[in-house]
Amino acid sequence: MGCTIKGEGNVTPHAEFNTACDPEACQAMLTAFAGKLTVVGWEFTLEHGLPWSIYHDLCAIDTPEARFLRGICATYETHQHEMPFVLCDVYTAVLLVDPAYVLHSKLATCSVNLSDGPLRGACTWTDATDAASAIKVIWKVDNDRFVSVLRRLVQGDVHLYLDKP
Repeated sequence: MGCTIKGEGNVTPHAEFNTACDPEACQAMLTAFAGKLTVVGWEFTLEHGLPWSIYHDLCAIDTPEARFLRGICATYETHQHEMPFVLCDVYTAVLLVDPAYVLHSKLATCSVNLSDGPLRGACTWTDATDAASAIKVIWKVDNDRFVSVLRRLVQGDVHLYLDKP
C-alpha cells in the first residue's frame, strides 16, 4: 500500500501519507524492487471503499478477529457519514490470500517528486511493458470477493490459506 495513482493525496493535495513522510525512501524502494512490487494506491482504496453496514456486520461476529477489527477501526467510525469504510492495507494483504480478486492491473514505472514544495511526494506513473523492470499497479478488484475473504478472516477460518491448489 502506498503512493497515489491519480495524484490525489490524503496528506497533501498530491501525496499519500507514506510517500509524503519519506519520498526519498519511497523512490529508493520503487527503484530497487521494480519488477517485484505491486502497488495499491490511495485513490484505489477510496474507490473500493465498503458500505459501513459491512463493517458493522463483520464486527458483530463473535470472534477474537472481529473484536480486533473493531479495536483497530473504531476511531474511524466517526467518519462513517463522510466516507466509505476503507481498509487501506487490507486490500494489499488480500492479494497474498486471494490474488484472483484483482480484475484489472497495469504495468508502470514511477517517479516520486523529491523537490521541496507542494508537489513533494507526488507520484508520476508512466505505462510500461517490461514486467522485469515495472511495477504492477492495481486498478480494480472484485469487491464481493474481497468482502468474502474479509468475512472468512473475521470468522477465524484457518482453512483460508490452505484452500490454494
